[in-house]
Amino acid sequence: MIKPTSQTSKPSEPKKWIAVTGGNGYVGSALCNRIIDQGHELLLLSRSRPLNIAPDLYQYISYDLEKTLPLDVLTGVDCLIHLAHEMEDTEDLKINEGATRALLDAGRHVDGLKFIYVSSQSASADAPTLYGQIKYQIESLCEGPSEFIVRPGFVYGGAPQGAYGLLVQILEHAPIFPVIGLNTQIQPIHVDDLCQALMTIIEGQVASKTFNIAENESISFRSFLKSLARHRLRRRLLTVPVPLWVALLGARICRLVPGLPNVSRERIVGLTGIKPMNTKESLAQLNLKPRDMSIGFQPGTSSSYRALIAEGQVVIGYIMGGRPPAVLVRRYMRAVRALGDLEPLEISRSIKIFPSLLKFQEPLPSSESRLSKRLRIAVSIVEMSPEGATLFAAYAPSSQVMWMLQMILPLALEAVLLPLRMLRR
Repeated sequence: MIKPTSQTSKPSEPKKWIAVTGGNGYVGSALCNRIIDQGHELLLLSRSRPLNIAPDLYQYISYDLEKTLPLDVLTGVDCLIHLAHEMEDTEDLKINEGATRALLDAGRHVDGLKFIYVSSQSASADAPTLYGQIKYQIESLCEGPSEFIVRPGFVYGGAPQGAYGLLVQILEHAPIFPVIGLNTQIQPIHVDDLCQALMTIIEGQVASKTFNIAENESISFRSFLKSLARHRLRRRLLTVPVPLWVALLGARICRLVPGLPNVSRERIVGLTGIKPMNTKESLAQLNLKPRDMSIGFQPGTSSSYRALIAEGQVVIGYIMGGRPPAVLVRRYMRAVRALGDLEPLEISRSIKIFPSLLKFQEPLPSSESRLSKRLRIAVSIVEMSPEGATLFAAYAPSSQVMWMLQMILPLALEAVLLPLRMLRR
């Protein structure tokens, strides 16, 4: 594969060509957005394309863990992050182990390629679940000098997907939640903090080969659930301790009754057998301070990538008077993030459909409102682009009548809108 070039790269910040398996999953979706957000090139290896990323922002190769990956697919790739996992694997099939061996073999044929295997806190030779045992077996395969293991704790926050999404779904409808005993402990980590840790390993030189990424102090699963209900769902939650066998019976009933959440036996048993892990050294080396859960549970604290992309399409489209090129939208999003204002603008549905309506909300040029600042960013980006040069510098001869109309109509509209703009200072 030939490493692509892009107009968005900065000489002082060389971009990397990063491949990801499992990019459609909970962590994978957040990581892929972060990779694009930080200006790198993304190669997605998955069964299907993600729905939340525009196709022109990445390259895609159809990939299944049971298929053989051609060795030349990774040519030119700087880093491969292996997130995909087949949950229906068995000791006899060894689907995950075989797939990881093939990926490692392909990666070892590429000079300088980093291989990052995202394992689990539950990985252990004596793990009570097959999932934990398989993760542990795969960890032993990563023996090369540029092959790293990342063990996340209980991942939460952001888009409600994965185990976290299942909890949110259940808590939205259940006033009472059964908890397996009162001593089940977890070490949480926000999905965006985990992505930050992965990006630090991808972009920098790290001394360790294995990283434990989670809060160093564990909390009870009961406390986690109560905090989730309070800070995300804005309500109180009553928890009831139940024996393991009762929880497993309830999960079995849920699988038989249509419409009820499907909770796998592996996830329930896995919670009871998690061993505490020391994360201090890993967090210090990656300069990572996990966010407080009260903040992490807030829906708005997840990555604002998609919201800023949608905003960029509206604002750039308004400046250009038409559908904006994806490259300019990406530049807009990065410029906004570089200024440290990560909160997207509140844009009505009608303006998203018809960006020209933004004229009725545009403040005076001297205004220091957030909208005014974003418009100035958009104008600068469009002006410096080939499309903008054509747009602003183009000269087309016209009749005197047309010339007069082109001058008078905008001036008349500006006069009508002036009172509104003065109110938007």
